[in-house]
This record gives sequence, C-alpha cells and structure tokens, in this order.
Amino acid sequence: MREPIFQAEYLKSTSNRYRFAWIIATSDPVLQADDVDRDLMLIATRALDKNWQRRSALRLEDFLADAATQQTHALQVLGLGVAPGSIQQTENIAAKLQRVREVSETLRATVAQYLRDQGVRATHEIHPGRSDTSKVIWFQWEAPAAIPGTFPPQIELRLELGFITQPGGHHFGLKMSLSMRLDGKDSMAAVELPEGPDESGIAERMFQLVTDTFPQLASQVSRGNSHTAGCGVD
Repeated sequence: MREPIFQAEYLKSTSNRYRFAWIIATSDPVLQADDVDRDLMLIATRALDKNWQRRSALRLEDFLADAATQQTHALQVLGLGVAPGSIQQTENIAAKLQRVREVSETLRATVAQYLRDQGVRATHEIHPGRSDTSKVIWFQWEAPAAIPGTFPPQIELRLELGFITQPGGHHFGLKMSLSMRLDGKDSMAAVELPEGPDESGIAERMFQLVTDTFPQLASQVSRGNSHTAGCGVD
C-alpha cells in the first residue's frame, strides 16, 4: 500500500498515543492494493492476524514461489478449469440473525458463481451452524475421473460462517474446509480465515478470501489423496 502500517491512525493520534497503541493491539489492518498479487495479499492478511493461533497456522509452503504451479494442477484435479449494510451499533438479536442470513446467502451465491465460471456445477445449500448466529454453506460436486471407467472424485467444500460480538464491535469469522474422496480414500484440508469487521462489503471481502485460499487447500487435498490412505491433511 506504499505507506507505514496504521499510518492514518497514527496521524489522528498525535495527541493521544494510548489511543494509537490500543488500535494496534486490537485492530486488524485493512490491506488494499489492486496491483499486488492476490496470493501475496492473502498471506500478508493472514500474517497480520491478531489471533496468534490462526497466524501461526501459516506454513513455509505458503510462501514458496512454486506454489502457484502446484495449485494450478490441484484445481485441475478437482475439476475446476451487493453490499449489505453494517449492524455494528445494534444488539438486537433479530437484526443479527437477519445479518447472518444476508451475508451467508451472498457468500453462497458468489461462491456458486465462482465454481460455475470454472466449469463446475455444484450442489449447494445453507445449513444451521453450531449457534443461532452461524451458518454452514455447503458445496458438493464430482470432478472428472482421471481414468475413463473409474469412479470420479467426490469433492466437498464447507464454509462455516460465524457472527462474533466483541468489545470493539461485531465481526464475522469464517472456517473453510475442502475434502475429496477417491477410491475409498479421504483427504481433507481446513483453515480458519482472519476475522473481518461487520461493515459494508464484508461478504465480498470474505468471498475474496475464499477464492484466494481455495488453491492452497486444493493443493493440500490433492497431495493428501495421492500419499495418504484414509486420513485427513491438516
């Protein structure tokens, strides 16, 4: 972005450095740069996540330059060739439930279109999550069989969307998992993506995270199915 991180907040806090310190400790920086590779933006976003458990889940492989080639092949193996308003200031449970429905429906529609653009016609549904303010967005499809006459790979993509209330406001969290069943063997990869504040455009930003992360999970899943019998890939 060609400026020091939190530069705008630093300039606003010239008379109150405690405010600036609080912002650094509690706020995730917003990264926007149209001229930077999306994979690099995703890695930077994850590396700046305030949640140390999600941040520490980054692996050396996520930074390797040859990952793009692996991801392109993995997508081939899997058969892949409107902003809602924020409710930051309300504690009304009905408004929260409606907000979760809006964001989950937008995410379902945009991911389904992304898959169609890649030549995949997936079955997709939205299911209740673990709490009233969470949803599971589920996609399933068959990838082309590697050898004619053999069973095609069964692919499943799950997005667990959660509405989170924090002292600084409302956020959305997203857990993403991808699994493949082939010849009786299962492989799975999952990641917890950085949380984002509930504001206009949050569904679109989450969709961007999903599409940026998808090739990484695809690479892990395809490797797991090739080398691992009946167990998941973390």
